Amino acid sequence: MNDAYNANPESVAAALKTARWMAAEGRLIAVLGQMAELGAIADEEHERIGELAARLHVDRLITIGAEAKMIAVAGMREGVEPENVADYDDVDAALADVLAIARGGDVVLVKGSRVAGLERLAARLVESLS
Repeated sequence: MNDAYNANPESVAAALKTARWMAAEGRLIAVLGQMAELGAIADEEHERIGELAARLHVDRLITIGAEAKMIAVAGMREGVEPENVADYDDVDAALADVLAIARGGDVVLVKGSRVAGLERLAARLVESLS
């Protein structure tokens, strides 16, 4: 599920809920980048997304970039097992993680603001799994 063009708290929450619905009882891998241009509320909103990921029982939570790290931190604080959370500084490392764990039937959500560059990860993921 490539939704890497734009991200704000409402759109990321909607994407996570939709991906969880699509995965049903299957595995959900969420690859999340920063939500840009949030100003003073950025840390709080990134934390809320991590909390939501935990409540939705995301099976693997991967974040990319320093700004998105709060998502990973909050996800673990709210119950995502540490071994199911990864925080990377670059797209290549995150892509390698997804390729190492993804299997048939998994739903992989790729979501972040354009500045995170996650569209490259999504395109390379599709190429690799085709």
